[in-house]
Amino acid sequence: MSQLKPYLILSDLHLHAWSAFSTVNSDGVNSRLRIILNEIHKAAMVLKEADGNEIFCAGDLFHVRGKLAPTVLTPTLDAIRYLTEEEGMSFTVLPGNHDLENKTSDRIGSALNSLAGVGALVIDKPELIETESGRVVLMVPWQPTKKALFEILRQHSGEAEVDAIIHAPLDNVLPNIPPSGITDTELANLGLGRVFVGHYHNHRDFGNGVYSIGALTHQTWADVGTKAGYLLVYPDQVEHYETDAPKFVRVSEPAVSISHEDIQGNYIKVDKMFETAMHVEALRADLESLGAAGISINPIHGKPTVTRAGVTVSGVSMEQSIAEFIQTRGYADMPGVAALAQEILEEARSN
Repeated sequence: MSQLKPYLILSDLHLHAWSAFSTVNSDGVNSRLRIILNEIHKAAMVLKEADGNEIFCAGDLFHVRGKLAPTVLTPTLDAIRYLTEEEGMSFTVLPGNHDLENKTSDRIGSALNSLAGVGALVIDKPELIETESGRVVLMVPWQPTKKALFEILRQHSGEAEVDAIIHAPLDNVLPNIPPSGITDTELANLGLGRVFVGHYHNHRDFGNGVYSIGALTHQTWADVGTKAGYLLVYPDQVEHYETDAPKFVRVSEPAVSISHEDIQGNYIKVDKMFETAMHVEALRADLESLGAAGISINPIHGKPTVTRAGVTVSGVSMEQSIAEFIQTRGYADMPGVAALAQEILEEARSN
């Protein structure tokens, strides 16, 4: 363990009154929203134990673009106020695309500016922040184009003491997502200290100073198989911590057996052929007895469906179908198209 002070990076929290597998707690707060807020607190306490007190959020703090429910905002303000006022921590956040009403980052169109009243520093424009460890953090809000993003980053090329935190679609983070044109190699070649990227919900260390941060928690079935959590960033190393929040676990025919560890405390979806409705309910009872936090069973009946074009759709994920559509229509070389498609899909799944 390094003796130097770390800072904490969170990303893609997507604070929201989620409907799937949720209830309303006795305090009026959506139960899944409370889980995410609790994970923020746990991460902050890990930071405190490591003698750090600086928290950076790399965007998409909120989920629904253009509107923010009071039942989401108020608990969020309470959670961040506790960290800044009671724990003496700094909380710096840049807007991701979900935090903005429009395509560009500005003060009036960002839901994040409501946090300024509880001690958070909201980054509406690119800004350099010196940390207690002596490292400098360059915070870059969501940019509408790759060109705009790299114009900002190139202003600091070769500054090895600067760590950049950005929100952008980074290639090779998620499978079946067409390339956006932003690669880890291109970011590494800027000569910055390290580059931490929010937006796609999977943690990945590319081994060249570029990191996909990943979402703090799983949020939808699109997150199945992804690595969620947060980062403690030291001047000389980066540590990833997995979250304790429930994960989304999907089991499809014919691989219908999963371990108790995968079931307990997680959201389970099963796609399987069943002989009778009694078999469905028997599986549900088994999953409940093993401690599943939520269960979704999709009984498959008969043979897979075939389209008029002769393409079997059974066994092909929605992500794969969208990726193939983008590729065949010639949109793969247009930066941002894949990211926008993924955003629309996630929004549809959350409703």
